[in-house]
Amino acid sequence: MILIILFFALLLLNKSSNLSQTLLGRFLQVELLDQEGAVNTRETVMRLLPSEGKVLSVQPHSYMTIDPDATENATAITAPVSDAHVATANGYLLFYQQMGQSLKLWRKDKEVCSIDTEFAILSASVNEDGDMVVITEDSGHKSVILVYHRNGELVYRWHSGANLATHASLSADRNELAVCTLSLEHTAPQATLHLFNIHRTEPILQKDLGQRIPTFTDMSEKDLVVVGFSDGVCAFRRNGEAVYNIECSGTLKNWSLSDPYAPCLLVSEGGTDVLYFYDKDEVAHRHDSATELNLLSTYKNLAVVSGINRIQLIDRHARVLATFDADHEVREICMLDKKTVAYSTGNEVQFLSIR
Repeated sequence: MILIILFFALLLLNKSSNLSQTLLGRFLQVELLDQEGAVNTRETVMRLLPSEGKVLSVQPHSYMTIDPDATENATAITAPVSDAHVATANGYLLFYQQMGQSLKLWRKDKEVCSIDTEFAILSASVNEDGDMVVITEDSGHKSVILVYHRNGELVYRWHSGANLATHASLSADRNELAVCTLSLEHTAPQATLHLFNIHRTEPILQKDLGQRIPTFTDMSEKDLVVVGFSDGVCAFRRNGEAVYNIECSGTLKNWSLSDPYAPCLLVSEGGTDVLYFYDKDEVAHRHDSATELNLLSTYKNLAVVSGINRIQLIDRHARVLATFDADHEVREICMLDKKTVAYSTGNEVQFLSIR
């Protein structure tokens, strides 16, 4: 009896086992909760974001924090900024309009602080402590990067000179700021990663990124700075040592960095959408989709993707564990945990349970 149990355990642990894949497919199903669990947002959902085990639904003039176990308690809150971009972390919500000059930091449906900037806002982000970093435009292709404490106090200011800052992020545990800049003075753009300690004036690191145009930065991992581009991602340690450099052969459509050392990328290659699971810069597994995919969300070793109305749950071995066909086009998708997926169709948020 013990040998039989051990035999089946080994099969399930074997990544390439057809039997393990079959058994997983049988026991793991995605089901849509009854229609009573759907939430009408009254406006078209712009974004779905995870927020402390719940889902944050952002609309043009309102937002809702929805508990999938108590959808009847969901209440729309009038957003402090209309048609806003929203950055979130640890329950903090940072509202701003691109090319506007006002930021509003909220938490628990209450305003924490309000900030007016001198120049137009290009982008902004908030870290887990509620501290904010803002990129503003100064005279065209120049930028001023501002760091604010969650009480609204300005604690750091850096001017990028003749270069344009494309993205910035602030670590929560080291008071370090990562900024990507782009020089347009040459025949081809030149990108640079700057790493600052906000208690010092000079950068502690400047890294040449070549001619790739940075689109995002991530400092969620304590000792890692991740930079994203239109064709891939790369990561460096704080001393500038390269950890990985991924260049996609196609167009990068979406990505997830829930594990910065194992990025998950959705890439369009020659008309086929491919979901790549990486171990640093090595392709661990890939899933070639027979249909178009646009949306991606991950939680630990699971990923959920969607095209028009089909939602698929895929593990990090690129195995399709479950499929669900929605009645209408899926506009946004968000994986809350290993048990729950939220998705929106127009002005309605619905939930799938993973069983």
